[in-house]
Amino acid sequence: MTSGQQRFTWRGWSLLLVVTSCDSPIGIAGPFSTPPVLAEVGISDVFLRDGGALEVFAIPADPEFRLPSGRHLEVHISSSAGEDEVLHLTPMLCGGGQSCHRLMVFMKQGRSVLDIEPGIRAVGARLMFRSQSSLSWGVVWAFNGHHRARDRILGMPGVDFVDYDHLIPSGTASSSESWLDGALPLEVGSVTPRDGVISVSAGQTVTARYRAASGEVVESTFSVPQLSP
Repeated sequence: MTSGQQRFTWRGWSLLLVVTSCDSPIGIAGPFSTPPVLAEVGISDVFLRDGGALEVFAIPADPEFRLPSGRHLEVHISSSAGEDEVLHLTPMLCGGGQSCHRLMVFMKQGRSVLDIEPGIRAVGARLMFRSQSSLSWGVVWAFNGHHRARDRILGMPGVDFVDYDHLIPSGTASSSESWLDGALPLEVGSVTPRDGVISVSAGQTVTARYRAASGEVVESTFSVPQLSP
């Protein structure tokens, strides 16, 4: 793993870029055979839009837990409308506070991040959030590897800059290394169970449920707000 820092100015903003290269191979071999006890599993409501992604995070009870490379934990996602999906959790951070899945996409003046949304989907990613100001930028979840997605999105028309999203965990550095997250595409519409997409409507409830090897169950439920594209 290599890392470095570089400060630069972008449209009058002074930004500190922390570059971290993760050497871990991308690819899921299968579920972890002895799922650990979780202190918490939660559904993130920070970035929610029709056509985006539903993100689930998890914090192991043991801060020293490290998920073996190529393995995942499984979380069952259900809803009051009959949704039935399985979501895979993998490490949240790839060193230096860098997200293993999320990208920040900044557009050139006069261009909208919505212009490249079809291209974002084409590379196996979803636009989770888009700014509503004149400065167009967005948050992207990459399902098939964030390094590959970053390189592909960077070459799309109107894109000014793409960076890995840098998360600042509230816990200690050692405990945050055990944290996990995952996501599934999110759509407003009718439910088709086991199609790999979370389909919802406003007012429905969505539940994330996890069972440890010991049998202990942790779950989280939230009510779906009105979602816009």
